[in-house]
Amino acid sequence: MSNSNPAQLERAQQRFWLAALAAGVGLATLHLVVFPQSPPLPLPPASALLPQPWQAAAASLGPATKHTSLLQRNVAIGPSKRFTHGRDWLLLTPLASWQEAALDPAAITTTIPALHLQQAQLQTLSQAKQQIARGRIQGQTSYQTCLTRTGAFAYTAAGLGGTSGAPNLDFLRTLLRGRLPPLPRPSYSCLLVTTNSLQTLAGGANSNPLLLALASHTQWPR
Repeated sequence: MSNSNPAQLERAQQRFWLAALAAGVGLATLHLVVFPQSPPLPLPPASALLPQPWQAAAASLGPATKHTSLLQRNVAIGPSKRFTHGRDWLLLTPLASWQEAALDPAAITTTIPALHLQQAQLQTLSQAKQQIARGRIQGQTSYQTCLTRTGAFAYTAAGLGGTSGAPNLDFLRTLLRGRLPPLPRPSYSCLLVTTNSLQTLAGGANSNPLLLALASHTQWPR
C-alpha cells in the first residue's frame, strides 16, 4: 500500500509546472535577446491602387533591411516600391520602431544613401496640411514625408508622435491565445514617401488623388 500523500503529490506537480513555466519564459526572453524581433511594418498599396498615370517601376533598393543588433534592433526598414510618372519618380518605404521617439526617418535612413535626405529643411504646406522636408539624395533635390495610420503626413519624430502607434495589446490576453507577444507594448510605423517633385506632395489636383490613395490603401500592422 502506497504511503504517498495526495497533498504532497499535488505540491510536487505545482512545483514542476511552475519550474516549466519559468524555464519557458526564460528561454523566450533569451531568444528575444539573441534573436530580437523586428517591429511589424506597414504594407504599401499595390500599384493598381495608385491613380494614373503613376506606374510601377523596377525597385532601386533591395529587400527589407532589418536592424537586429543590440543597439539597432528597435527599428526596421521594409523594401521600397518605386513608381514613375514621366520624369517624376516616387519611392514608398515602410518604416517601423518599437519606440515612438525612434521613429525618425532621418535617423533610420542614415545608412541608406538612396533614401537618406541630406541638408534637410522642413516646411509645412498649408494647403495639404502636412510637414515635408526638402534636401538632397545622392546629389539630387528630393522631398520626403511620412504617412501615419491616422492619415497624417509628417517628417520628424516629434511630428509623428501620437499618430503612428498601433493599439496596445493586452499582454495577458495575448498569452491566453496561445502565443507570446514580442513585447508588451505597441509598435510605431509610417510609410516614407520620397519623390523628386514637390508637386507630388503639395496638394491640389495633381497630388490629392495620390495622397488619398496612400492614406486609404496602406495596410497597417495590428
